[in-house]
Amino acid sequence: SGSILGQRQVETKETLDKVTTSNKIIFATGGTGGIYYPLGGAIAKVINDADLGFEIEVKSTGGSVENARLVSSNKATLAIMQNDQAYYAMHGMVAFENRALKNIRAIASLYPETIQIITNKNSGITSVVDLKGKKIAVGAKGSGTVENTKQILEVYGISMNDIKPIYSSFSEATVLLKHNQIDAAFLTAGAPTSAVTELSESIPIKIIPIEIAKANELTARYPYYEQDVIKAGAYSGVLDDVPTVAVMAILVTNKEADNTMIYKITKTIFDNENRIKKLHEKGAYIKKESALSGISIKLHLGAAAYYNKIGIL
Repeated sequence: SGSILGQRQVETKETLDKVTTSNKIIFATGGTGGIYYPLGGAIAKVINDADLGFEIEVKSTGGSVENARLVSSNKATLAIMQNDQAYYAMHGMVAFENRALKNIRAIASLYPETIQIITNKNSGITSVVDLKGKKIAVGAKGSGTVENTKQILEVYGISMNDIKPIYSSFSEATVLLKHNQIDAAFLTAGAPTSAVTELSESIPIKIIPIEIAKANELTARYPYYEQDVIKAGAYSGVLDDVPTVAVMAILVTNKEADNTMIYKITKTIFDNENRIKKLHEKGAYIKKESALSGISIKLHLGAAAYYNKIGIL
């Protein structure tokens, strides 16, 4: 569609040069069974439908850590990742120790990935304090969930040495809980999470709260946590709202990405909040009011320009 590009070139002149050499933009998401991939597909669809002179191609990946590396090395222009992992990448911590990726920039906050601490209703565990000495699924090795677990235990004065950690995926953790082979499990995922929904249909479950005072301590200590609530009825047998914290899934790019292009992408996403919401349930969280919620790294200049223009920055 050279004619459309021709018209646009007038407005943006040299800024589109980078884009026009290759009209394909790679968008790194996650596994096909998770949320990142279909939500990325919904975002890509509204941007592609806006006919901005480039086309977004959604790629399935291993998630946050891989996505950070893809964006940093310009193998992908857009990616979804957890804001805590983005912070670690920026500061050369955890999975990025000794190899900080300082060129990643944030575009927008997408939706909360809720920290869910699950136990059997009959376990006698009512608080994080009760987890001392217990067998606990803490997430897969190298995952963000393991760090979330450490940091949450820490504000309760518990270290990883005080528990018996089991490293496993969410679905493995729920199987272990079902068969009473562990006492509790930490999951970091948009709620409701299908693995937990299935578990709640086979055993009575309880979600352990992170009290507001402890949540405040966490958010003060680590810039990527936000307060969150698991709503009554989110799972079978969960009858009351449960206070907890969440990290945020955020949209990121490389700081070298063209400013005009990122401005247009940001604007198109927020101009189409209702469409994204219809295409994916997590789209309901994508709104201007919360666009900057839990942003843990620098904003891309193109995104910042949009937020300045609409008066939220």
